[in-house]
Amino acid sequence: MDDFIWAADGGFIVDEDLHLVHVAADGTGKTTILNNASVVGLSSCADGKMIVFSWIAQGTGQYIQIWRMDSNGGNLTQLSFGKLDFNPVCSPDSKTVYYAESGSNRIMRVPLDGSAKPQLVAGSTVPNTIIGDPRVSVSPDNKLLAFVVTESGTQANSSNQRVALLDLAQGDQPHIRFLDPQPQISEGPRFTPDGKSLVYPIRANGVDNLWMQPLDGSAGRQISSFPSGLNRAFHWSPDGKTLGMLRYHVEPDVVLLRDTTASQ
Repeated sequence: MDDFIWAADGGFIVDEDLHLVHVAADGTGKTTILNNASVVGLSSCADGKMIVFSWIAQGTGQYIQIWRMDSNGGNLTQLSFGKLDFNPVCSPDSKTVYYAESGSNRIMRVPLDGSAKPQLVAGSTVPNTIIGDPRVSVSPDNKLLAFVVTESGTQANSSNQRVALLDLAQGDQPHIRFLDPQPQISEGPRFTPDGKSLVYPIRANGVDNLWMQPLDGSAGRQISSFPSGLNRAFHWSPDGKTLGMLRYHVEPDVVLLRDTTASQ
C-alpha cells in the first residue's frame, strides 16, 4: 500500500499495487475503482463526492498531472497540464484544487469541475525562495494557504526553511506571514480540523513522528511517539475526530563481497 484516504462511508480508498481500491474499515469488501493507476498525492474532497490525485504518465507525455474523479471511480477528468504537478488538495468548499507545480516552482489552483485552466495563486511566489515541499494545505475556513519555502540556492535545513501562511481572501496582493517550523520538519504541513494549528512530520534519528504547531505562536508539541519507522501518509477522518497514518519500515539487505584475486 502506497497511500490512502478516508472514504465518506467510513472505509478507505487505498493505492494498492497500481490500483485504487475501496475497502471497508475492517478490510473486507474490496472494490477496484481505478485500474493501472500510477498515482501520487491521493486526496479526498470535503463533500465526500470527489477525490483528486497526481497521475504519472497518463495525460500529456510522460508528465505528472492532476486528475479528479468521483469517489466511485466515475467522471475521470484531467485538471492540470504541467510537467510536474504534485499533491493536489481540495478547498474546504470542494470547489477549488490547489497544487504545487514543481517544474516551475509555482503554486497553482484550478476549479474542481474543470471549467477553467489552472492559474497561479496570487502572492504564492515568495522572493528569494523556492517551494520547499510540494505539499500544501488549505485552512478549514478557506482563508489561509500553508506551504514550506526554502531560501534559494541553499540546502533545506532548520535555518532557511519557513512555513508561509498566505491569506487567500485578499485578492491580487495578499498578506503573507511566516512561522519558524520545528527544526526537524521533513514534510509540508496540514491544518488541524479546528484550523488553529498545523501538523507535519519530523524526522529524528531515522524515525518519523508528527509535530503540532499552533498558529498563535505558542509552543508546539510532538503528538505521536513511534520508536521506529517512517511516515508515508496521514489524513484526518471526515468528521475530524481521528487521524489515520500510513507508516513503513526499511529493511536493509546485507551483501557479503569477497575478494578472490589473492588466491588466484
